[in-house]
Amino acid sequence: MNVMSKPLVAALLCSASSALFAQIAAPTAINTCPPGYLPAVVDIQATVSTAAQCPLLQDRELRKLVDRTATGYTFAYPAVPGSCMSGSVTSGTITLPNQAPIPVSGRTESAQRFLPEAAALYGPAALPLFINGGSFVSGAAMTVVSLRQSNSKLTLNLVLDDRFTINYAAGAPFPDTEDLLVVGSSGNFSVTGRLTGTAQIIPNTDGSVAPSPFSVAGMLCMK
Repeated sequence: MNVMSKPLVAALLCSASSALFAQIAAPTAINTCPPGYLPAVVDIQATVSTAAQCPLLQDRELRKLVDRTATGYTFAYPAVPGSCMSGSVTSGTITLPNQAPIPVSGRTESAQRFLPEAAALYGPAALPLFINGGSFVSGAAMTVVSLRQSNSKLTLNLVLDDRFTINYAAGAPFPDTEDLLVVGSSGNFSVTGRLTGTAQIIPNTDGSVAPSPFSVAGMLCMK
């Protein structure tokens, strides 16, 4: 049996990757909406912190949204206290083409889930919630952002599959970047797409998250 050395394998992989990237002029971005959907620019500001309980999994209406979209997920709560977050959307807008921005406010609730990639690294018995890179951690959650227009003409709940990375190397407050994929919605619109979240995580002395600023922005497709 012919066995390649590790340095040779690494060199071959590097060479193949370089050749592949040399052939690609630019990455492929999907910037259009499906037929029947309109592009909507979303920009919301919130404040989030560690929840004492877990409203996302305990509130009856929110739990309906979770059960509809989270088959196969295993959430850490209640086995891991402090694994849920709550917050208020203090201001925000949704802007459809050729329309004035729609002002919105509301709530955001999330629950952290076990991460298969972390289980592969550390073993499932460790109840792995994070990939720990020393200077950063990455994990996953489900988040529901519930938005309302002040005059009650618009109601929109966004169910988000949330992947996040917290950068500890930068020092407190710790920068947090989140990729928010829409996996469900309810209310006045059907929604598809993804958003980007950014936060400045302010830690308490007990390791929980103190009220921290959280921004969500991007373009969604709505009908």
